[in-house]
Amino acid sequence: MPRAYVILNPRAGRWPQGGDEEAFRRLLREYGWPCELALTRAPGEATRLARAAAERGEDLVIAAGGDGTVHEVVNGLAGSETALAILPLGTENILARDIGVPRQLEAACESLRMGQVQTIDLGRTPRRYFLLMAGVGFDAQVVRETSLRWKRYFRSLTYFLTGLATWCHYRPTPAQVRVDGTENNLTVWGVIISNATRYAWRVRIAPTASLTDGRLDVLAFTAPTPLAFARDVLGAILTGRMRGKGIQHWTGREIVVQPARPLPVQLDGELVEEPKLRFTLVPQALRLLRPTPAFAI
Repeated sequence: MPRAYVILNPRAGRWPQGGDEEAFRRLLREYGWPCELALTRAPGEATRLARAAAERGEDLVIAAGGDGTVHEVVNGLAGSETALAILPLGTENILARDIGVPRQLEAACESLRMGQVQTIDLGRTPRRYFLLMAGVGFDAQVVRETSLRWKRYFRSLTYFLTGLATWCHYRPTPAQVRVDGTENNLTVWGVIISNATRYAWRVRIAPTASLTDGRLDVLAFTAPTPLAFARDVLGAILTGRMRGKGIQHWTGREIVVQPARPLPVQLDGELVEEPKLRFTLVPQALRLLRPTPAFAI
């Protein structure tokens, strides 16, 4: 097996081994992963570490943390020959759920040991790549208002509670959503551009989406009233699918959102500054080590 370079977020909510780095190394070695371990200390450091690993010609970088850690590592590896693997130690671990990496650490190590490398697509803004999704408007506002302290204690429930509080004061805005040149003039609560099937927990935002189909799935939330918007969102949570009278869906390779007022933006669950809301599909931009189908969840 190739030697792995592990980028570990020590602030991840599910870091095991009592925070013991050497115990973590031993565990990886037990499952056949000889590795060098690097701990992140500040935002953006995982991207710098991953980019340096790719420039050195490392075969594999393992992102050990949550979706934020994965997002940073992706931005260091995109376009390189270095493959990405994931050990899910965060709160949501959306990508790990989507590709079938088990949450339990030992099982995750075993699943990757038996995995295969696949080349996948990425989304891109003018400044950054994203692997899972980009959100403009309501869901990015929820990310902005989410308390990191609450997140540590209440985990996934934090997003639901914050979303409820955000719904009480957030209001939709007129926006033009252009998909591959076709203009749609709407009043939106938010727009989600998805590269993957799963959005959060058990919610599959675009059941037919694929990391390798060369398309981005676009969903605009256009419910006419706050109550109707809440009904669409709750329906998605309860059924696991984003569908409703107030949800419009397209697929495309270039999406431009022009809102009437500045809106917050999140990429893979990370709040970012993006003055120009242009989202493009970059085909075959990342090599990803994913489990064999036997480990799919």
